[in-house]
Amino acid sequence: MDLKNEILQEIEQLSVKKHKEETKATYCPRNDPSFYSNLLWNSSSYDDVEQIQLELIHVENEDQRDLFNFIRHNISSMPQCETPGRVLSVLIHDKYSKRFLGIIQLTTDLLKSQFKDDFIGLDEKKRGQLKQYIRNHSANLSICVPVQPFGFDFCGGKLLAMLAFSLELHQMYEMRYLNSLALITTTSIHGKSVQYDRLKQLKFIGYTQGYGTSHIPMSFMNKVYRFLEENYPKFNVRKQSKWQSLRFLAQQLHIDSNQLFYHGDQRGIYCGWTGSNARDFLLKKNANYDRDKLQSVETITQFWKERWAKQRAAHLKKQNT
Repeated sequence: MDLKNEILQEIEQLSVKKHKEETKATYCPRNDPSFYSNLLWNSSSYDDVEQIQLELIHVENEDQRDLFNFIRHNISSMPQCETPGRVLSVLIHDKYSKRFLGIIQLTTDLLKSQFKDDFIGLDEKKRGQLKQYIRNHSANLSICVPVQPFGFDFCGGKLLAMLAFSLELHQMYEMRYLNSLALITTTSIHGKSVQYDRLKQLKFIGYTQGYGTSHIPMSFMNKVYRFLEENYPKFNVRKQSKWQSLRFLAQQLHIDSNQLFYHGDQRGIYCGWTGSNARDFLLKKNANYDRDKLQSVETITQFWKERWAKQRAAHLKKQNT
């Protein structure tokens, strides 16, 4: 079977489940599981929660990347894929216990949604003019994964989501990319998200339409890249995003692109402003940006302990007695 027909056959078998299984099957950690277990926060006691002193660690070296990937592949239920554009990966570390509580990642916001456009207040006539500016000053919270049992026992996912609105994280992002972030977006895994529910930083604005690339495994993409490189070298596939490459493939094979992009899994869309005038700044109505909705990691952590962790621990204790 030639490569073209092989690709056409695989298109009919694409699925989120298959991608997830393949990703986990091909992931190979550098160390034994016990090595990572000794690095991860694993207490079920609220007394230990009270001692937590958080810091954000920018993933910059191989050891940090290895730990980040271990948490990403072994705890997250989302299919893993590389994201084009800007990427800021962060480990959430407890200075008191010297252990890690989870990971977050900010990436280029590529989500196309009328719900998002309406939330921003984007005039369709100005889309072309503002598209790149909006992209430069917004980011997607593409990974937000607490370790377990921390996530379940103490609403750890809510803490990590709130940390996406921390001063320290945004300063880290600005140092790396020289742009301030006015808008943070994220999506749930399925439907509405318990993790993001009732957080003042994020607002639920609607659902995705069930289209995307998260269900497409790397083994399939490697065949796509090879096919396009061999047959359409001027397209320069290695400089294109996953979405652009697949759309171009559909055009050349004369197939409906929905066959590639539709996975049917509607996800909740959440957006949050980082300042009281962030919308006007993002729409170029105000050149001065005030990030007054951001808080320090310490302030966010203390609020989370009182509002979420303590109540969750009390609820579980009551259930188990």
